[in-house]
Amino acid sequence: MTSTLGERIRIHRRRRGLARARLAHLVGRSERWLLDVERGEVDPRFSDALALAEALGLRLDDLAGPVGGDRAGRARPLARG
Repeated sequence: MTSTLGERIRIHRRRRGLARARLAHLVGRSERWLLDVERGEVDPRFSDALALAEALGLRLDDLAGPVGGDRAGRARPLARG
């Protein structure tokens, strides 16, 4: 099944138990911006995609690729602090 980048971000965000507002804060963007990304209305800049992947504990290619592949669910733990 093919999904958009925004859908994959939403799936990984939910898997990590992160509220949209929290993830947006972690990457220095607004909650509205993240909602637009998840809906596919905005394509994130490369730097934003990198920040999203890092905040989700993923490599960029994991975020860009299909959910449910070999590495799905193997996210690094989030740094606390």
